[in-house]
Amino acid sequence: MSESDSNSISNPSIWWRLLFILIYFSVVFYAVKVVITLVVVFQFLHQAIKGEPNERILSFTSQLNGFNYHALQYITFNIDERPFPFTDWPDAESVTMNERGNHEPPVPYRHF
Repeated sequence: MSESDSNSISNPSIWWRLLFILIYFSVVFYAVKVVITLVVVFQFLHQAIKGEPNERILSFTSQLNGFNYHALQYITFNIDERPFPFTDWPDAESVTMNERGNHEPPVPYRHF
């Protein structure tokens, strides 16, 4: 099977991807937005009261960001591997490592 056949409109996988795109945009990303909003409020209050962020929340949000990134990569056709629940939930360690393999934050984007 050639590459053009695998990306053809008659290929069922392209229709499955459309279904996932619709589900992720209509349900999953909305739910992630609600969860992130709640987490931001909680983390802000925790930081204001205790003087430091909650480590479990940091780990959870790192994993949630990894899931969100993986889902976006899939629905924009950058990768073919479906995101959770079809793969494992991302772990915080693999999400926070940069391309050099350490935990240093990447250089921020700067406007010139």
